[in-house]
Amino acid sequence: MKKFVLIGAGQIGSRHLQSLVKYPEAAVITVIDPSEEALKTAEARSREIAPAAQHRIEFESDLDALKETQDVGIIATNAKIRYHILENLLNQAGVQNLILEKVLFTRPQDYEKAINILEKHRVPAWVNCSRRVYPAYQALRERLSTEEILHFTAIGADWGMGSNGIHMLDLLAFLGGSSEFSFAERGLDPVLHKSKREGYWEFTGFLNGLNGNNSRFSLGSLATPNIPFSLEILTDRGKYIIHEFQQKMFKWESDYRSGVSIEPFPVVYQSDLTHRVVKEILDSGSCGLSTLRESATIHLQLIDWLMRFAKSVTGKQLQECLIS
Repeated sequence: MKKFVLIGAGQIGSRHLQSLVKYPEAAVITVIDPSEEALKTAEARSREIAPAAQHRIEFESDLDALKETQDVGIIATNAKIRYHILENLLNQAGVQNLILEKVLFTRPQDYEKAINILEKHRVPAWVNCSRRVYPAYQALRERLSTEEILHFTAIGADWGMGSNGIHMLDLLAFLGGSSEFSFAERGLDPVLHKSKREGYWEFTGFLNGLNGNNSRFSLGSLATPNIPFSLEILTDRGKYIIHEFQQKMFKWESDYRSGVSIEPFPVVYQSDLTHRVVKEILDSGSCGLSTLRESATIHLQLIDWLMRFAKSVTGKQLQECLIS
């Protein structure tokens, strides 16, 4: 039987578990979280899903419960403790493949340390910026391969730019083919908001800049309520507007004479995604998610900028970027 470990049974962790239950072959799934309440919630959510095979699901409070090397590990803890968990998992029980949640780590030095320790243990790792494996975005990438992205915009009311901005930069890297970013000096509101996640920051305003392919981008998280989140991609041949909540894409040709075409744009929720990625990893040795090294490149550019911005707001020298 395959062996999977899920570390972190919170909101996103419980959705990973719902998907792992759909894995088509019998597996031992170990869920680890120090919070008894989180484990109970994850267990209840797993029971909402009809299992695809005769899995054995074990709920534990500590990594010490792992006695064997795991085929796939998923670390879905908060960013502050993720490197510590990664190090302990590799040194204690071992794992053959790893999926990490974003935001990866709060301390810049942990990125290179993570890459080094994973290479030492010869463990491939990917980061769950999941839009890369949505069929709709894969099809859009194919379409955009013959177009030049001029401007990429993600905008909406208070959508958690600190937590989710990495998703948007990763998506632009995926669609446009470059993981290099530079950021404009102004645009964010000069305040650090308290995140819904205790002990972390959030941001409002606009994060503007330039991608390595000279595509301009603008991420706008507005303090004004009731503005639905949308993505707009302007190319040399037209414009695309994506409303993920409505699961629709609106497309205009460059001359705008033919009017707008509306296409379905299915969104794949985490509870229906993880088992597919895990199967791809075990079948082929790889998957469509960004590798840790590529994602670390994008992460570091973002957290370096946000730390400098936070220093300008607080007047303090900061050792970590408190986003998760």
